[in-house]
Amino acid sequence: MILAYIVIKLHNIYKDTDNIIWVVMLSIALLIATDTWISFYGTNVKAFFDQYRFLFTFVPLVVFLAYSFIDRKRRKEQQQKIMIKQAFKQYLTPALIDEILRNPASLKLGGTKRNTTILFSDIRSFTTISEQLTPEELVEFLNDYLTAMTDIILERRGTVDKYIGDAIMAFWNAPVDEPEHVNMACMAALENIEALERLKMRPYWQAKGLAHPAIGIGINTGEVVVGNVGSLQRFNYTALGDHVNLASRLESITKHYGVNIIISDSTYQIVKDRVFVRTLDIVAVKGKKTGVKIYELIREPKSKEDILFHKTWTDAIGKYRDADFVGAQRVFTKCTELRPKDKSSAMYVERCIEFRKDPPGKNWDGVFHAKDK
Repeated sequence: MILAYIVIKLHNIYKDTDNIIWVVMLSIALLIATDTWISFYGTNVKAFFDQYRFLFTFVPLVVFLAYSFIDRKRRKEQQQKIMIKQAFKQYLTPALIDEILRNPASLKLGGTKRNTTILFSDIRSFTTISEQLTPEELVEFLNDYLTAMTDIILERRGTVDKYIGDAIMAFWNAPVDEPEHVNMACMAALENIEALERLKMRPYWQAKGLAHPAIGIGINTGEVVVGNVGSLQRFNYTALGDHVNLASRLESITKHYGVNIIISDSTYQIVKDRVFVRTLDIVAVKGKKTGVKIYELIREPKSKEDILFHKTWTDAIGKYRDADFVGAQRVFTKCTELRPKDKSSAMYVERCIEFRKDPPGKNWDGVFHAKDK
């Protein structure tokens, strides 16, 4: 029984290699050795086996069964690792997959509450872009874009949840812990914008008139439910909750303010000493009554012009929050002169004009109620 088991095990090990001849040779050698031993010492062997019959029947059986059980358990663990790798290889980095494999208990079916940072990004005027490309060109364009954006998210240890056409949903700190999840998400967003600028310089994009696409990114941090959601036949590892919805809404309103990246106050408070922002507004997104502070995430300004603009903007937004609409209008107008294409500055000038005509009242809380998603 032991000889047969050894031969079978060796065959399983080497069946996919060129070393199968060694299995045959070793098997023959074992059989010849056993036969020779019995032939030369037949009587003594029989007497020895008769004397220790129980030992030579029970012990090998126990050893064989125990090893079989251990080997079966090992195979099941290997199959579980293969399953996890297959399930996560498309939206996790190899490093994160290795962490899950070291601690499979951290990944379980169903949902768990985790504090995560969620990112949504979307291409502006995608319909216009798609109309000027053939289906084949559109697929090539999307593959270029999504590959560049996804690589950055994965390098920053994020989890890519899904692609929704040209949109991307990603989150950090799940399924494995990432202490720097807020900063990682912010850096990924900034690098996404920079990567898009490099893509615009590609000859193919230039030739197809793709030198001007822009993207909007919304980032929010909070407790959500993460886990495998779907049917028994098909499911997706995703995040659900109000904080996910807010991140999506923040991505949408980047169009309203004419900026690339908007982060929520919950995100900003965690990384305020590590990132540079422009205070944008207090906004109640569609479907919500309570306002949240929002900020434009940008690289720290270096030029004198940029530094002057942000100093002027800070002065203007302070006057606006104090309901000094006359002073705010004057300073916001300076912002439009410093940056004629800044949509937020022009928007605030219009708001100040409206509030001067129709003051909001003493209980005004500065909240802007968004009407669109």
